[in-house]
Amino acid sequence: MQKANYAATHSHSRMQNTNTHELHVIWINKHADFVGGAERYIHDTVKALTEKGIKSTLLYQLDGAIHPRFTHVFDSAYPITDLKSQLKNHPANIIYLHQIDHVQDLETCIQSGIPSVRFYHDHKLFCLREHKYTTIGLNTCQRRTGPACYTCLGFIGRNAQHKLTVNRLGNLGAQQNTNQKLAGFIVGSQYMSRVLKQHNFEVAKTHIIPLFTSFNTKFIKPSLPRNSHQLLYVGSLSRGKGVDVLLRAIASVDEQTHLLICGEGPQKEELQQLSKKLGIRTRVEFKGHCDTETLAKYYQQVSALVIPSRTPETFCLTGIEALSHACPVIATSVGGIPEWLQDGINGRLVNSNNICALSGAIRELLSHPKTTQNHALLAQQRIIEQYSIDTHLCQLIQMFNHVLKKSSSHSITATSMTEGDCHVNH
Repeated sequence: MQKANYAATHSHSRMQNTNTHELHVIWINKHADFVGGAERYIHDTVKALTEKGIKSTLLYQLDGAIHPRFTHVFDSAYPITDLKSQLKNHPANIIYLHQIDHVQDLETCIQSGIPSVRFYHDHKLFCLREHKYTTIGLNTCQRRTGPACYTCLGFIGRNAQHKLTVNRLGNLGAQQNTNQKLAGFIVGSQYMSRVLKQHNFEVAKTHIIPLFTSFNTKFIKPSLPRNSHQLLYVGSLSRGKGVDVLLRAIASVDEQTHLLICGEGPQKEELQQLSKKLGIRTRVEFKGHCDTETLAKYYQQVSALVIPSRTPETFCLTGIEALSHACPVIATSVGGIPEWLQDGINGRLVNSNNICALSGAIRELLSHPKTTQNHALLAQQRIIEQYSIDTHLCQLIQMFNHVLKKSSSHSITATSMTEGDCHVNH
């Protein structure tokens, strides 16, 4: 895509010092380092926007992680000390909020007069225990936050010091009410748009902008020989990800089947002990954190990526990355996963927490490798085109433009990026 040309017009400006000939985004996030998927999204998006002449400033929490490898893509980056003054001293067209701990920072952004939007990466605002599965039974939850949250012991939590805390619906409700005052809400899936609607977020302010694969798809080799009995898991080693279910499924399939586990998390030691108890320790390799190059190699070698989540995934970018390498996917039918994974076409969908269904899907896929691979190859190009960074940027800038016009403070027109080649879902 060509570099965007921006023309800015005033109706009335609440940011008189803003350079009206360029788009300037203030990003607010707890961390300024690659802590999780949200930070990876921020880094890759800012890098791409910078190449198109869009200015980005990062404000991060004092207690957040920071590393120059993350902050170097921004024009400037500062810890949050006095947010009200910082927003006044760094005039911008729009504030783009992500993971933040302090609701007062949200209020400050809303009161600043700068249109503020937020990307909802997870369920922290919509579940007392943050993960959307029940404490008792470990069942995927689809309920709205309410009194039923107490019956599943969702009110019991732990703080950073691992001490027990009591989470209250009143506090969560107050945070939801504050978020509803924002100028716009961004989600990665129709599933998350339904979650917001379920919690009384205004539908007209909700924008569905799917995530993108950050792999350089131009250099993907689609037909490398695959290991016919090797499976892959990529993600956090936490209970909500259902890796315990996957290990039990592996124990019930052919002994030739091996599993690579890429990731770290609080359940790692417990999962290692479980693999030993199940007698599959030699068939499971815990690889720890794997870099992008290593993951690309695995995606092109294994028979399938398995996503056994019991937590409803808000999007699950890992699956898109696998499919962009023509790697079939077996996943639970939770959250936003069914929006990009078609059962029997580019992989298999199974119910969460169902060991028999998961092991059956694994057996079926491994017993028909050529058919499965052909389906994945057919789906590969569509996935690459539909979930590209160019498509995401186009929709994101259109959304910014929509919010800015509605706020009557600025109207930014990115002519080369928004005319007829993409649209934002509402």
